[in-house]
Amino acid sequence: MIDGLIRDRRKITEMGFLISGRGCRPTDSLGRVSIQEVDTSIQLGGVRVETGDLIVADEDGITVVPSAYAERAIALAMAKASTENKARDLLLAGGKLADVWERFRVL
Repeated sequence: MIDGLIRDRRKITEMGFLISGRGCRPTDSLGRVSIQEVDTSIQLGGVRVETGDLIVADEDGITVVPSAYAERAIALAMAKASTENKARDLLLAGGKLADVWERFRVL
């Protein structure tokens, strides 16, 4: 997440990186941007981000997970994704929504 404008979004995503900013602008930042600090806390979109925090981002949005909770959050997310994948597989195999709900408690 960049708390400012970005360019070359398509090329960056083609390289396998997720990027999000406040908007796009075709000009580069050469000579206008410099690094002020490294490994320091920041405010990004009104959210405090500390060194070591986990940033999770996709097309649906961005979230910051404090480093103290990252390991637990990852485990919970992986378990949820596994359950949702099993539910999807059952639906694709012809299962009914009621069966999926009864078995997995997700839709």
